[in-house]
Amino acid sequence: MINQKPGETIQSSTAGERSYQFSLISLAAAIIVLLISLFLLTREAVLSLKSYNIAQGVFGSPWVGLDNFKRLFSSFAFPVIMRNTIIFNLLFAGMFFAASAAAGYLIRALPRRIGEILAMLGALLAILPSEVYVSWLFHTMGTMVFANAGAMRFLHPFICMIKYLGIPLTAIYLHNEVYENSDLLIPIKIAGLFSMASLVLITSGFFSITNSLINPLTVETMDISDTYIFRTGFAGADFDLANALAIVRMLITLVSAAILFLPIMLLFRSIFDGEKKTALPGGIPDRLISAAVALGIFAALYFLPFILKGRSFSFELLRYPDNIALSFISCLVLSSIAALISTLSAVLIGGAFVSPSKPIRITTGVIMAIITIVTIGRVRIGNYLLMRDIGAIDTGFAVIMSGCFSVAAVWAMACMMRNESSISSKTMLYLMLGMFLVQTALIFANITPQLPYQRTPKFSPVLMYRQMILALPSIDDTAQRAQVSASTNLFGFLTALPSILLTLAAAVLIPKRGLLAVISAGIKG
Repeated sequence: MINQKPGETIQSSTAGERSYQFSLISLAAAIIVLLISLFLLTREAVLSLKSYNIAQGVFGSPWVGLDNFKRLFSSFAFPVIMRNTIIFNLLFAGMFFAASAAAGYLIRALPRRIGEILAMLGALLAILPSEVYVSWLFHTMGTMVFANAGAMRFLHPFICMIKYLGIPLTAIYLHNEVYENSDLLIPIKIAGLFSMASLVLITSGFFSITNSLINPLTVETMDISDTYIFRTGFAGADFDLANALAIVRMLITLVSAAILFLPIMLLFRSIFDGEKKTALPGGIPDRLISAAVALGIFAALYFLPFILKGRSFSFELLRYPDNIALSFISCLVLSSIAALISTLSAVLIGGAFVSPSKPIRITTGVIMAIITIVTIGRVRIGNYLLMRDIGAIDTGFAVIMSGCFSVAAVWAMACMMRNESSISSKTMLYLMLGMFLVQTALIFANITPQLPYQRTPKFSPVLMYRQMILALPSIDDTAQRAQVSASTNLFGFLTALPSILLTLAAAVLIPKRGLLAVISAGIKG
């Protein structure tokens, strides 16, 4: 204090007070989100104890106690669903860990430019709409193997692993770029971190991929909790039984989270506690070259199977709405609005994780852990009924509400903010821009919210694409069906293009220290 000027002391004190005040605001925001999440969970819990009647609503419907749970536990489907869900997640986590670690060591051994391109390719595959990914697999591999229940027991988690391998691969590449890599176990640690994070959500799966792959011949090995809730609740209108399963799923998640919380935290600290490099290689022009190469390779891999089979592409074979350009624009605008709200909420809540007060950091961490557990699952009956009650079904408002908050985005933002030695306004702007671009790409490409909330495809090009795919079997002529399939997949690529370009923009514009925003893609989306 002897060499410190009085003005500097006052300035430091004022900055500390502002930081503490912002921490309190962040904590209050987390509490508000928690209360909203608990309210939605309460609706689901109450519904699971009632016989739902549309005219009487959730709270006016007759009380049946535990009858819905008894009906669930005594059903033939329940043990099959739980077995399939748990086996799928264990197989996925094992494959994910082995492939991530092996790919991580490979990317560290390769020249930096090649590693950067591979990381970008992995990110593009992760962001690709699941329906487009599955349709490409059908065209490349044929459909016979996807009708084999025994093969799909293992092929299903393998397909999911391949799609989302780019997330840990990108994290390993960025760690290698940002940190002084003295720890040779980093690829194994990062692979273990993501695999255990996946096992926390052991009762949930990749709904979009599973829903696109499953068929009557593979239900016995592929039917998991998400698809059962969607089929029973939304398609079958048995909201009581679907919510009973949702409550059971949440309780199992609570147990798995309690078991894995400490190992995950220890791994996280071990991974992101190293010495950072003072200067990072590659600027925007350098990354732009890598992005262009990655996009070229990605497009070549996507179209090559169709070209090798002699397929031609013509939009004249397709049936799509006349206002298709407006559909793309409106979906992109709605996704941007939802992404902006999601980004702002992630920044607001994430600020509590860098609070000077340790009790605030711990409390916020506990709150976010509870929110993560109670909001498990992409298919939420309670959310759907609330949307229907307020008249938001088949509106743009439903699209915004279904994507305006992301638990993964909050955790990613907290991770990025804690990873910065000092957070200037410029740094925060970069973090927010990266999160906004990735969130917009995710919301635009994600069909899950649109399936229950939209009856028409006008708000979702991905939903249009899904309808085109579902219409293919109705074409009797085999040759014509093959040509229409190729043209449909061209439309699928164009559907994915906005998300692809947004992801590449994030990779090019955002400094590598801020690119951990890609983690917000999650691994159970």
